[in-house]
Amino acid sequence: MKDLFLQPVNENDGDLYYCHWQSVLASFNQIVEEIKDLGLSKDIGILNLDDFADIKEYPQQDFVILRHVTMDSDGKNIYVDFNVGVSTWADANNHKLSKIISYVFGRYAPGKAFRVLDKEGVEKGVLTSTEGTMINQMSKSEMRSTQFITVAAVSTATLS
Repeated sequence: MKDLFLQPVNENDGDLYYCHWQSVLASFNQIVEEIKDLGLSKDIGILNLDDFADIKEYPQQDFVILRHVTMDSDGKNIYVDFNVGVSTWADANNHKLSKIISYVFGRYAPGKAFRVLDKEGVEKGVLTSTEGTMINQMSKSEMRSTQFITVAAVSTATLS
């Protein structure tokens, strides 16, 4: 899996946006495996929502979804925000979605952290969720329920 998520954009080691983006996406891999191990969903994958324009294009399975990754800096700190969503297929009364979104929130709740890796897989820093991380309202379309968590985080990776 390392090769899939740790591809360099170029020879510049300063690809901080890409390093943060790929590290967030790599954390989704771990969460998906944990969800499967816990028996919350046997048929769950990862979906980059920014790649899809129409909900009808989604495969008929459950997903952990990435969208809206942003990065900002005040010159000292790097701030990363993103949405992590859960979408379930044919989930009567949204019980499966509620269990999975609760689990995912626990993994990104304020104070929770994960590593930021460079293109070689070397740790550049730690991304820690902060206040402002919250579960958003649920939406439903056809046979699919979807709910997002807005994650606000600060990184210890350096700008240099």
